[in-house]
Amino acid sequence: MIERRPFRITHWVNNEFAWTVNEKDTLFIADTAKLASDEAEPVALGFRLNTEHVFGLPERAANLLLNTTEASDPYYMFNTDRFPHFYQTNVSLYGSLPYLTAHSLRDSGKTMDASVMWMNSAPTWVDLLPIKDEKSILGTFNSMGGAIEFFSFASAVSPNKVQQLVSEISGYAPMPPLHSLGFHFSKYEYFTALSLAERSQNFTKFGFPVDVFWMDIEHTQEHMYFVFNYLNFTAEKLAVLNQEMDSSERFLVAITDPHLMADQKYKVFNQGVALEQQSTPDNHINIFIRDENGEEPWKG
Repeated sequence: MIERRPFRITHWVNNEFAWTVNEKDTLFIADTAKLASDEAEPVALGFRLNTEHVFGLPERAANLLLNTTEASDPYYMFNTDRFPHFYQTNVSLYGSLPYLTAHSLRDSGKTMDASVMWMNSAPTWVDLLPIKDEKSILGTFNSMGGAIEFFSFASAVSPNKVQQLVSEISGYAPMPPLHSLGFHFSKYEYFTALSLAERSQNFTKFGFPVDVFWMDIEHTQEHMYFVFNYLNFTAEKLAVLNQEMDSSERFLVAITDPHLMADQKYKVFNQGVALEQQSTPDNHINIFIRDENGEEPWKG
């Protein structure tokens, strides 16, 4: 059911209330006339989910069941490379997905599942406040820019139905490679090709299962991705490491961060600049995020 003044949407499934949008009149769109030219336009909207059990808003080092925020800061949706990890808090880690899903068991014995996907890439805060008299959760999304765009889903059948509907919007996850389901060793530390080969040998020697080793960014030369450290990963040392991975039938993953060193001595950066210079009015090539003038690669 959709109401216009005030704006409100209420979703019922098989005569069971699932969720409502803007029940508490939390819709907010900034008055752009009062903003400076370089300021974003904040937007906000609240969703009442008819359950006390809410999940989602990854990633964070806490329980699957989300904490409410009446006594804490809101959940913050902003990608960050955070270290160390703060256990059992609302502090975000790495990636962030502004997606809430709720699950409840009704007095009738039936289940009800409802989800909200907030489609906004701007920094976003999410408050989860309990409505105890109604055994519900009010989830309010507050974004520092962008448009109000969201998808919502509900099912009285099973959580699988809701996830199927979500996947039809976001796309289905591909089948993972078999080795990715095995045992992984990943640790941010100083290491060399030879020390990693020795570590693999020790896993074999002491009977510890491992299928995949991850090399963090310290395998690079001055954090220039795709360039091995000149001292610790010479061709000879890499040959030893490759032989160990091959003989043990294990996999090796070299990670990269989502940025490149902006330096003329870096071949990958130069290749990106050269590609951008090949742009034409009919074929614009974007390799880097541009500066505020849309001209040079943004350096941060």
